[in-house]
Amino acid sequence: MTPSFQELNEDDALARAETGAGLARKAGFTAEARAGIAAPTWDGVVQVADEIDAAAIVTGSRGFTGAKELVEGSVSHAVAEHAGRPVLIVPPPRADT
Repeated sequence: MTPSFQELNEDDALARAETGAGLARKAGFTAEARAGIAAPTWDGVVQVADEIDAAAIVTGSRGFTGAKELVEGSVSHAVAEHAGRPVLIVPPPRADT
C-alpha cells in the first residue's frame, strides 16, 4: 500500500524531530521527538507543549526577513507569541560557515 501524503509528511517530521532530540540529549537535555499534523502548525506545537507541560520549546527558524517573512509567515514567531512558556528559536546556519 502506498503511504498517503499525510503519512509521508509525518514520517519526514518525525525523522527531523529525532535528529533534533538526539542533539538535545547529547547536550544533556531531556528530549522527546514527536510528529503530527496540525493547522496552523504553530498551534500543534503549542498543544503538544501544553500536553507534556514542557519547560520550554525549542524550534528552528527558516531565517526569513522582511517581505518574505510577511508572505510566508513565521511558525517560530507564532509559537513564541502563543506558547505561554519560554521559546528558544534557533536560527539557520550562517551561509559563510
